[in-house]
Amino acid sequence: MAPKTKEQLEEIRKASRKVIMEAALELFGTRGYDGTSIEAIARKAGVAKGLIYNYFRSKEELLEQVVFEGFREFEPVIEQLLEIGDPRERLRQFIEISAQLIVEKERFYRLYTSTLLTIHTRKRLQKHIAEYFDRMLAELEKTLAEMGIEHPEVEAYTLSSLFDGLGLDYMIFGAENFPLRQIVENILKKYGLEDREAPDGSTSGNHISRANAERFNGNNTEPRIQTQQRGTP
Repeated sequence: MAPKTKEQLEEIRKASRKVIMEAALELFGTRGYDGTSIEAIARKAGVAKGLIYNYFRSKEELLEQVVFEGFREFEPVIEQLLEIGDPRERLRQFIEISAQLIVEKERFYRLYTSTLLTIHTRKRLQKHIAEYFDRMLAELEKTLAEMGIEHPEVEAYTLSSLFDGLGLDYMIFGAENFPLRQIVENILKKYGLEDREAPDGSTSGNHISRANAERFNGNNTEPRIQTQQRGTP
C-alpha cells in the first residue's frame, strides 16, 4: 500500500479532531464538564484515549476548543446579517435566527449554559465569550438606534438576555412543551415587525419564520439569510 500523502494525513487528522470534538460537545452538554472524563469522550468518539492528547493538551483545552468552534460557526450568520441595509429587516432576521439557533444548536446551548456557571474560573473562555458578545451587542445597539428605539444600549442588553433565557427554558421544558414560535411572534410584535401581507397574499421581508417554520421542528439545516444590498430597504 502506498504511503499517504501530506494532504491525506491532514484530512485524517481533521476528521479525527472533529469526531473527538463532537463527542466532547455531546458529553459536556449532557453530563457537564466535571462529570465527563477523557476516557468517556474516547469511548464516545471510538478512538484511543492517547489520541485525544495528540490534539488537545488537557480536558480544559478540549472544552475551550469546543466552545470556540461553536462560536466560529455563528460568524457567517453574523456577517450575513450585517449585509442587510434595512435595520428593521436586520432586527427581524436577528430575532428569527436567534430562535432558530436555539433549536438547531441545542447541544451547544446546553454546553454554553453550563459553562457560564463556572466562567469566572476559565479566563480564556471568559475573554473569548465577552469579545463575541461585545461585538454582537454593539451591532444590535446600532440596529436599534437606526430604528429610533429609545435607550438602544439598554434595549440591546434586554434582547440579548431574553434570548439567553429562552435558550435555557427551551432546554428545561423541551421542544414539545415550550411555545418558542409564539414567543418569537410576540417579540416581533413588540418591535412592530409582524408579517405584513402584500396584495398577492404573500408576506413581506426575507425572514425565515413562516416559509421555514418546519425547521423549528429539529431539522439540522444551517440558517440561511436572503440578504439585501446595504442601504436598500
